[in-house]
This record gives sequence, C-alpha cells and structure tokens, in this order.
Amino acid sequence: MDISTLIPQLFYDVIGRIIPGATLLATTLILFEGPSKGLRHLATWSNNPSETNIPTVLIVMGNLLASHILASLLGGLWFRAYRIRCHRELRGFAKYINGWGKRGEDRMKERLNNAFNEEYPEPSDKCKNDSSTDRIAYMYDYVLLNCPKAGARIAKLRAEQHMSGVLMIGFFALVLFCWFFPYIQQSGLMYWIVAELLLSSAVISAGALAWHLEKRCGAALFNLWLLASSGIGEK
Repeated sequence: MDISTLIPQLFYDVIGRIIPGATLLATTLILFEGPSKGLRHLATWSNNPSETNIPTVLIVMGNLLASHILASLLGGLWFRAYRIRCHRELRGFAKYINGWGKRGEDRMKERLNNAFNEEYPEPSDKCKNDSSTDRIAYMYDYVLLNCPKAGARIAKLRAEQHMSGVLMIGFFALVLFCWFFPYIQQSGLMYWIVAELLLSSAVISAGALAWHLEKRCGAALFNLWLLASSGIGEK
C-alpha cells in the first residue's frame, strides 16, 4: 500500500489538527497549573492518579478528540485572519495589511486568468466567474484526480500550513491571557516575562512558517495544474 495516498484522508487531520491541538492543550495546562500538575492532569484526568479509574483508552481518545475540536475551531479563525481585509480609510498598519492582502489577491487572480486559456481545460461558468477560491478548488480537484500522489503532497503542505496557522492563533491567545493563569501569577514577574517572550517567538515563527507554506503550496498547485492539464502526469 502506498501510504502517500492516505494523506488527504487521514494525515491532514493528524498533521493539521491533532498535533497543533495537542500542543496547545499541553502548553495551556502547563501555564495554568505548572508542568508537573498540568501534565498529570492531561495524562490521567485526575488530581490524584492513584485514585482514578478512567481507562487509558478513554483518556487517549478524549485527548485526541479535544485536540481535534480545538484545532478545528482555531483553524476557522486562522482562515479568516490571513484573508483579512481592512477598510481603505484606515491608516498605518491596517492600511499596510490591506494593501498587502490586495496585492496578493491581484497576483493570484492574474495567474488564474493566465491558467484558464485555450490550452487548458476550463472550469464551469460558475467557477470561472466566481471567486478565486472556487477556481483554486477546481484546480486542486483536477490535480487530485489526474495526479493523486502529487495531490497528496499538496494536501500535506496544506495540512502543515493549517498546523502552523492554528499554532499562531493559539499561541497569540496565550500571549494575551498568560498573566491571568494562576501558576504564572504565583511564579512572579520574571517567569511571566520569560513565558511571554517564548510564546511571542512561537507566534512569529508559526506565522512565518504559515506564510511560507501558503506561497509554497500555491506555487505547487499552480505548477501541477499546468503540468497535468498539458498531459504531463505521473508514470
């Protein structure tokens, strides 16, 4: 069995949801209760592990489910965050974000218009005249049907982008609310400063990775679309 073909069905959830969700759950518990107590709660769902009767399988499945739900919800925020559009009358950073997003959208529309010409298969009229999101979905479905292994690699890149985006949103929330956690307040100002620096670094790193993977995934999809629609496929 070629394991790469399982990526769109299974590994997207593992890479894009379970891993970042579990990371954020563990980080939150450590900041809220401290390393030893927080990890004990995560592993046993109890303050006193010697008295708990909860089956290990149930604990593991519950943690996986919680991780998946958390990452799915934060993923919705991430999808909106990197497509943010500000009003033209805003100034400063908001104006810069608006211009950056508009330039990226214009470049994508130009590449899509160049792709859908007489040499390559046209999407339906609805996709052709609708947003670039529908047209990108059409391109991905075409690549997946004609080059499933290449489509699986794109799905893996998209899962990694989703993972880094979820981590960015989650760590950013922890930066904002870290001081209100009991363990942080008890540990003092210096511990809070160190935690904030580490979390802020994680936000920046995750955001940079998400942006890089967004460009890499878009370029890979566009190139594979042109190759597949030109008759160049997998051997």
